[in-house]
Amino acid sequence: MPLMADWNEALRKALEEQDLSLSSMVGIHRGQTGPDFEKAIGDFLTWQRLLDLSARFLPLGMEVLIDSSSEDWRLRADARARTVTTVFRRSLYDQFGKDRISTAGATTAYGSLFEALDQVSGGSLAIATTTTTRRSRSLSPNYECDRRSAKSMARAD
Repeated sequence: MPLMADWNEALRKALEEQDLSLSSMVGIHRGQTGPDFEKAIGDFLTWQRLLDLSARFLPLGMEVLIDSSSEDWRLRADARARTVTTVFRRSLYDQFGKDRISTAGATTAYGSLFEALDQVSGGSLAIATTTTTRRSRSLSPNYECDRRSAKSMARAD
């Protein structure tokens, strides 16, 4: 599984393949921190969501209102937003899709983790997961299992 720095670099390169200035326009730069990378993606997604509203009020920021320049801006913004979104989605799949998961690697990693935790705790290990539902916006526990069950889950496909 790649780390945030790996995705940052892969996404930056993929955006630059489309347009050399696209990654910098989005705010994605070589070697930036994880939080800065996440903020850049969040800022872009917020901008994209607000395109309709931005276009509506674009004339307020123009010295001279020319309908064609406002329409040109909107067409360019929409096209770039679609390009960036397509690259985001493709890079997410390339970096984190099912082909990137190694069952053998996960089994080894979880096995090592469970062994280390067993040495530290000296006893049983409880694992709980949570899910968030949009309707209730609450977290609820899914299940608990003991150390043996957790090890067998790590070995399952």
